[in-house]
Amino acid sequence: MSTPPEPATPLPHGVFPIGDATDEAEQRAALEQQVLTELLALRKAYGQLTVQKFSTFATLRQVCGGDDLLDAFLLFQRELARYQHSGRNEAAAALSLSAPADTVLDRLQLTAEALSPEQDWRDQRTARRWSDAGMPILARDLVYSPRSPDGSAPRRSASSSAAAPA
Repeated sequence: MSTPPEPATPLPHGVFPIGDATDEAEQRAALEQQVLTELLALRKAYGQLTVQKFSTFATLRQVCGGDDLLDAFLLFQRELARYQHSGRNEAAAALSLSAPADTVLDRLQLTAEALSPEQDWRDQRTARRWSDAGMPILARDLVYSPRSPDGSAPRRSASSSAAAPA
C-alpha cells in the first residue's frame, strides 16, 4: 500500500487536510467549545468589559494573546469592534459583550436598540437569540484566526481588521 503524495504546495501553518491529524482537529473542536463557554460566561458576568473582567477567562486570554494579557484584551476588543459591522447575529454577539452597561440584560437591551430597524423594534429577548446564534461564530473565528509560528496571535492594526472581509 502506498502513501498519498505530498501536496505540491505546502499547507500554511495550522491548516491540515481533512482526514489527517485527527487529534489536532479534535483538540481544535474542544478548544472552540471552551472558547464558546467562556464567551457565554463573559457575557453573563456583571460589569462592563475591562481588562480585569477579561483576565478571569484563561482560554480567551490564551487564544487572543498567549501570555500577554494586554495584547489579548486589545485583540479581543478589535475583533468585537470588527464584528459590530458584520452580520446581525455576529454584531449582536459582539455588542452583548461590549455594550457600555453592567448587567447582561442592559447590554442585551442596548444591543436590541442598536440592531432593530426603526419600524420593527425588538426587545432584549430577541437580542439574546441573535447573540446566541452569533457566539459560535465568534468562538470559531477566535480559535481559527491566524497565529504566528510561536502560537501567539499576530498583531493587527485597526485599519487591517476593519478592512478584513466579514
